[in-house]
Amino acid sequence: MKGGHRLTEKIPFHKNRLIVDCMTSGSFDSQSMTAMKQQLPVCGLSAREGLTQKLFFIFLIVVSLLFFVFANPTFSEEQYPTIKVSFLGTSEDKVGSGFQTHPNGESDGCFRITIKTGGEILQVTGIWIYTSDARGNQVSSNRRAQWWSTTGKGWILGVERDNERINQWERKVDDVISGDIEYHVFADGAKWFKRPGQYFTIGVEFANGSVLSYIIRTGVAGELH
Repeated sequence: MKGGHRLTEKIPFHKNRLIVDCMTSGSFDSQSMTAMKQQLPVCGLSAREGLTQKLFFIFLIVVSLLFFVFANPTFSEEQYPTIKVSFLGTSEDKVGSGFQTHPNGESDGCFRITIKTGGEILQVTGIWIYTSDARGNQVSSNRRAQWWSTTGKGWILGVERDNERINQWERKVDDVISGDIEYHVFADGAKWFKRPGQYFTIGVEFANGSVLSYIIRTGVAGELH
């Protein structure tokens, strides 16, 4: 045929089709067409290759996010404020029974309360202790089985910070704190604190209405976890 054949063949490419216009002279057979396809420049990826690339990209994003979450220290920091309590024994006498804020010649149960505010400024307005079960439920309504830094609810709880008494009969706890703070508290009624395995719940109240509490067991060295 004079001139040439104008041949149009559609080559699959993903969802679109690449149109190839071939101007040839003479006859045109399937073998020639195959050879021409092989010489055409690659204009994109196959559907399978494109999907593989997308999945690999998504995989990289997921791995990067997981690395950021677990490697970034801000995700593992403690939530403040925190409280920790240790039982120190019954070797001191700082308060008496009932509402007596002075020693009475009998040993007291002593606890160390550590509060970490994480830099936040907080105002402590009260501290209390009561006998409880392992879950913190109060087990006795007896006033002798609960101690408060303020009078009127139970026996008096002496509170010291830096070896200085911060609550008296006429003065409630009103302590502004920031950073890491330690209190030592004293409760008369040593028999309660000498009972092996006796649980107590200790609470610290703040002016904003929040309360930090901790459950501890006496007769066992250190804290209850």
